[in-house]
Amino acid sequence: MAESEAKGIVRADIVFEEKDQALREDVHRRGTLVGELVREQGGEALFDLVEAARRASIQRREGDAQAFGELKTLLGALAPSTARDFIRAFSTYFQMVNMAEKVHRIRRRREYLRDEGKPQPFGFLDVLERLKAAGIGPADIEDVIRQQIGSVFGTELSVAGGIEKVAEILNNTSRSAERSILDAIRERNSELAAAIKSLMFVFDDLVHVNDRDLQRILVEVEQRDLAMALKATSEELKQKLLSNVSERAAALILEEMDLLGPVRIRDVEEAQRRIIEAAQMLEDQEEITLSHSGEDLVV
Repeated sequence: MAESEAKGIVRADIVFEEKDQALREDVHRRGTLVGELVREQGGEALFDLVEAARRASIQRREGDAQAFGELKTLLGALAPSTARDFIRAFSTYFQMVNMAEKVHRIRRRREYLRDEGKPQPFGFLDVLERLKAAGIGPADIEDVIRQQIGSVFGTELSVAGGIEKVAEILNNTSRSAERSILDAIRERNSELAAAIKSLMFVFDDLVHVNDRDLQRILVEVEQRDLAMALKATSEELKQKLLSNVSERAAALILEEMDLLGPVRIRDVEEAQRRIIEAAQMLEDQEEITLSHSGEDLVV
């Protein structure tokens, strides 16, 4: 084993780039909160056990030959009930770390969006500029998309990148290419096509729909569904939706929102899903157009 491998990764030697300092602070803060929660809910003994396992894991990573044996001994001696609480503690910590990473990605994305002159490296706009510089045009890109999407049917979508990635790709193609590709997918697997389409346009995207089309959508929506859907959405979207119904209808919707009181997020998501399904049905019937990036409008 090489000397560097024997020593392992020393924590003190890990250097975070300036752009990731906020993530490091978030992880540390959430880790502290989880520690306080473990101590409060499980007691000092469970907290000490989790800390001992955490320190032993760090020492093993840094190349301590004895740490792995100590960790095995520690874990092997756990009673079933203690092992359950131990696993829950670490599971909670990792969930907090994943949440911090998601927040950091959103934060970084917003920073790039504010800086209009600098696209996010390897983001969609950056890739488009690279393709344009390489002389690759829209027709070439659509051919590759067709080939790539066609290839996923022989493998699990999770391995190929997931339906989320397919939806993201289609969101950035022309409307004609999107329709033809979705039709081809629907012929092979209608459920898969529906799952992809559900990810291509979400409730928050209604803020980009023009008023005429939004009014047509709201005709098909039950008042209770709209009131429920607005319980968990941005103020911007709430105002846009309410401004596209009559003053009396808006007042009734706001009153129903108050009467609903606290609601389960699952019920909100179901109401939002029904509204999106109504919008997608109208789009399929070519009565409205749901906004997609990269589409060239005819004027």
